[in-house]
Amino acid sequence: MKAESSEPAAQVTRGQAFAEGAERRIRRCFVVIAAALEIAALALRHWSMASGFAVGAVAAFASMVHLQRVVYAFTARAAGEGNDEPAAATVMRFLMRLALLTLGAYVVFRISRPAAYGYIAALFLPVAAMVAEAVYEAWFAISDPT
Repeated sequence: MKAESSEPAAQVTRGQAFAEGAERRIRRCFVVIAAALEIAALALRHWSMASGFAVGAVAAFASMVHLQRVVYAFTARAAGEGNDEPAAATVMRFLMRLALLTLGAYVVFRISRPAAYGYIAALFLPVAAMVAEAVYEAWFAISDPT
């Protein structure tokens, strides 16, 4: 019976290890998708759109990382863990992220409309990376023999 009880624990550990790697895989997928689309835009000689896309990709990546930190702060506060930062400061950081993204879009739009299209398209890169991760996790769940 000991072998049966230790096997599910090993399976949970394998699943937990897989889940813990999700953030790393999402970031890696983000970079791969962004690089592929940037290379495609450059290959098609859409210079201004490619430059806007590059700026948007950097902004989207920074926003994704910042959003992750804010979510951790909110969940830590909800769980009752000690946090020295006031709740208002956490909310303000969350709102400032959106304001900076909007300001960046405005500046790029004022410079060049095609660059603005590239910038806005790049803001959807986190969604594409998360969809890719969801597909990978579904494949992992289906192909897992146990």
